[in-house]
Amino acid sequence: MKKKFLPDRKVSSSPKHINLKLTKELTTEDFLTKIECEKEDFGVIGLHPCGDLSSILIRHFVQCKNAKFLNILGCCFMKLSQEGFPMSRFLKGFNNDFHKLSYESREIACHAIEMYKTRLEQKDYDYLKVHSFRAAVEEIIVKHWPHLKHSGLKSVKHSQNMTFEE
Repeated sequence: MKKKFLPDRKVSSSPKHINLKLTKELTTEDFLTKIECEKEDFGVIGLHPCGDLSSILIRHFVQCKNAKFLNILGCCFMKLSQEGFPMSRFLKGFNNDFHKLSYESREIACHAIEMYKTRLEQKDYDYLKVHSFRAAVEEIIVKHWPHLKHSGLKSVKHSQNMTFEE
């Protein structure tokens, strides 16, 4: 697959892994300066790019002529802002509300309904209970600390038989 996009040549250095906080305000020029790749070829990889991070990475990839590949392992698309969804200018250009989905609609769309259906059929309520608790905690957070809305909750290990308070 590499040969399809990159010429066959000797690589003189190891890959550079760069951790950088990306925001919508970061320009592509600043992005290139911070990753020190103004003249080098590079790839953009997003692991668990929650919310608008996917669209930010795609924007930088498209605007950087030296970016040779894009690899995004997407998640949490429900956390895209209305500004970030849809990513396509074509779809945004339609004069209707089709693309203006609520957070709840995006949340449901991001999860495989078949998985929940199977768990209900198999009476696997513990798994579903954890999801309900997470949703309840998110509602409490939004009510009392709105600035933390959709900030992400970590997974809970060994959650079987756990009460909401735990």
